[in-house]
Amino acid sequence: MESDTIPIIIDSGSKLTKAGLVNGVQPKVVFPSIVGRVRQRSVYIKSGQKSAYVGKEAIIKRGILNKRYPIIYGSVYNWDDMEKLWHHIFYDALKVMPEEHPFLLTVKPLTPSDDLRKTCQIMFETFNAPSLYLGNNASLSLFGANKTTGLVLQMGSSLNYAVPIVESQCLKSNIGVSGLGGILITEHLNEILATKGIKYFSHQELEHVRLMKEQYCSVLPIQKKEQNNLELNESDHNFIKNQKAQLFDSTEFLSIDEKIVFCTEPLFSPQYAEKTIQKIQKSNDFSHLSKKPNFEIGLHQLCIETIHSLPKEKQEIMFQNILLAGGHSMFKGFSDRLSNELLSLFAESKQQINIIAPESRQFSSWLGAKKFASLNNFHDFCLTMDDYDENGPYRGILKFNL
Repeated sequence: MESDTIPIIIDSGSKLTKAGLVNGVQPKVVFPSIVGRVRQRSVYIKSGQKSAYVGKEAIIKRGILNKRYPIIYGSVYNWDDMEKLWHHIFYDALKVMPEEHPFLLTVKPLTPSDDLRKTCQIMFETFNAPSLYLGNNASLSLFGANKTTGLVLQMGSSLNYAVPIVESQCLKSNIGVSGLGGILITEHLNEILATKGIKYFSHQELEHVRLMKEQYCSVLPIQKKEQNNLELNESDHNFIKNQKAQLFDSTEFLSIDEKIVFCTEPLFSPQYAEKTIQKIQKSNDFSHLSKKPNFEIGLHQLCIETIHSLPKEKQEIMFQNILLAGGHSMFKGFSDRLSNELLSLFAESKQQINIIAPESRQFSSWLGAKKFASLNNFHDFCLTMDDYDENGPYRGILKFNL
């Protein structure tokens, strides 16, 4: 493959962006999907600084910036910021000329058509892409797992999707959507910390809570009847014993207890995070989504409802091929708990359940995209600049089958 034809793969989510060339083993760069713009024009004119910063740099310079996440709950909220994020990927992070490389961009299931058209427009008209492919991230995750049929539980920071795919065809009308994403668990953990007198509000403080969640939190193997009276086995106690987390911007430490470690319980029992769910529902507008996210059922029930919405002859193979994808699925014990919940509900029917949990599933979409873009006939699936000039973005959306 010539160096100027190596595809660039971009997987942007609400919280993190992963990008790299197809010849990389993993994404070359992973950074927060945040854009910060300098509040006062005089600040960057006099100092010679940039007018906007992206990713980690935006967090470091947070004191002089207005910060935003361009993607909110599965849709692009600010296209100027999204374009700035892409510009950063090409010229600062990867240091490539975008007009010299084909692009593969992942998109969320049920992405609005307006977002798809606008993405095509910016890639061709602003970055002069020679060719472009937009791929459903769940379908790419399944492709990367060497399967063509299965249920992909694509778990993100804001939304989770239960996506049924049959012979590489995504069954859009049957997709299940859950609001029990990573943001909710982070907010729930923050509520727990508040009950201990630790109150965090700023972006940097909430980022500290997110990192605490990733480092210390786990999933109970089975549901406990009493949230405030967790009956832990010996291995659970050993996991928690003597763990301490340093507080933000402080030399003090917090002892990790059961409530902190198992703050993930709302993934299966949403009632434990009722206050946090009400807060998220009140502060967010979901009207742009074609399917309103469900906050009332656990992820095991989301899988069941999605599979049961399919014709009966397709249900068994779905239960036998449930693929976990996305960083939100990386909690210790999550795959075992999902399996246990499903098996307990089908104990009498003896339905076979098989959970597939790839080791690097936080990169599942990117790695699946890498595999797809490595196909010898990848170019045949792409929308070219000539196609775009002649027919506009509509042809591309039809070609991508999104």
